[in-house]
Amino acid sequence: DDMLNAFLYRIKAVYLYSEDIDNCARYYKKAMKLVPSYDLKIAWGSDLIDLYVEDTDYDQAGNTLQLLKDLIGDEDNLSLSEKNNLNFIESKINQLIN
Repeated sequence: DDMLNAFLYRIKAVYLYSEDIDNCARYYKKAMKLVPSYDLKIAWGSDLIDLYVEDTDYDQAGNTLQLLKDLIGDEDNLSLSEKNNLNFIESKINQLIN
């Protein structure tokens, strides 16, 4: 089941590789690709972006935002709350980059 596998990848990212940003990011991205829920894609993408921001790796934060948008596809499928969360993430990254 994709949902269960996505949760397992996220657990690996958060608990096993919390000190290893490369492996942590790899498992977050796997989780984001598998999870069928847009809410969780956005939440987990935001968590990964926050890790990159803490590490002052704004390029990877921007790349993760683009991956998140690619995974979502048509933003018209999102609820208003999901759209607001995605817009917040995008504005935060834009402020940091510019």
